[in-house]
Amino acid sequence: MAISERTYTFRAPADLGENLRELGQVMGQLGLDRDAHLADRVGREVARRLARRAASGTPAFTGDNQSAALRDIVELFVGAARKIAKDLEWEEVYRADLAARPPEEIAADEARAEWLRAAAEASWGAAERGS
Repeated sequence: MAISERTYTFRAPADLGENLRELGQVMGQLGLDRDAHLADRVGREVARRLARRAASGTPAFTGDNQSAALRDIVELFVGAARKIAKDLEWEEVYRADLAARPPEEIAADEARAEWLRAAAEASWGAAERGS
């Protein structure tokens, strides 16, 4: 089946080409084609960014201006990909830090977290009962 093509011309910011290249590089580095969970994380980040725009009253994409709409879309995906890439870097840092900690320190942190969780549940439960 033949696909009809149409050429669109519009003014674009000078860094549009660089942003598109960066998007391709970051997406390639993330390996979205090999990790469905990671691809889902990027999708959720894009959805969060769109939801934030809607909540703030900002339109998801700029009206009839093709250049602005394309720029918005590219920036949306570049921002989401950058964030996920940075999150993955921090996960590695946290993983290395956790591996270097003594087991008794980890156990103490887990006990403290459990105590805080129980205290929060008790507090919220009391609030729900009207106490």
